[in-house]
Amino acid sequence: MIDPYLIAAFAALLCLFAGSIAALRKAERTLNLLLLAAIAGTGVVIALQFHGVWDTGFAGAIWVSILATLLLFFVLAVLNRDASALSVLLMPYLAVLGALAMVFPASGEAVLTQSLPKGWVWAHIAFSVVTYGLLTLTAVAGVSAMIRERTLKSKVEGRYASVLPTLARSEALETTLLHTSLLVLTLGIATGMSVQFFHSGSVLNPDHKTIFALSALAVVAGLAAARQFVGLRGRRGARVAMIAWLLVTLAYPGVKLATVFIGVDS
Repeated sequence: MIDPYLIAAFAALLCLFAGSIAALRKAERTLNLLLLAAIAGTGVVIALQFHGVWDTGFAGAIWVSILATLLLFFVLAVLNRDASALSVLLMPYLAVLGALAMVFPASGEAVLTQSLPKGWVWAHIAFSVVTYGLLTLTAVAGVSAMIRERTLKSKVEGRYASVLPTLARSEALETTLLHTSLLVLTLGIATGMSVQFFHSGSVLNPDHKTIFALSALAVVAGLAAARQFVGLRGRRGARVAMIAWLLVTLAYPGVKLATVFIGVDS
């Protein structure tokens, strides 16, 4: 008998890949339907994998991140029509990420909330996942800006560039997402410090997760300030945004992956 989890996972990945094709062909109605189907499919995958118990493993972190990113992207696309064009870059990336998650089994482990205030723990988890989703969207908007900037310089518009928002609109999306990410990341670190205080009596634990998270906060805050006061734009700004995304990736799913291979405590 075929595992329902595999069926749901393959269906979600198929919707993501098909969505990127629909975006490339500018089939907006089909794209919207596939986006909703991908959200529903990912939700089913998480329900089947978690079985009512929070999975702290790599695969669980990836699927939750994909769902959070898709939901945030859906809201962004509703609020800003230019954002839907980013599907051509976002959906293939999420599909590859989902395929990677299928390689690793569920850990079946639960978050340790027995001795901690559950409200703070779940708030920290929520802020962490939303931060990762927002910075993923920020990085995608940055890549769009990079492609558009190169198109303007080369004066040759490729298939992908013709679908993406203009340089100005890509940068506007990137800036909005960057400022939102800064706020949510700050709240995530604050709730994480609260959880750490309840757990050990200290505010900061200088482990790999904390270092990556604080480094990401410094990079995001620095880029936001540079945008405001120096006017940092284009490729340089996009590259800095991608560094922030990479740091958060290392702090969240990256640590989970390290746990799988070398047993680092996550």
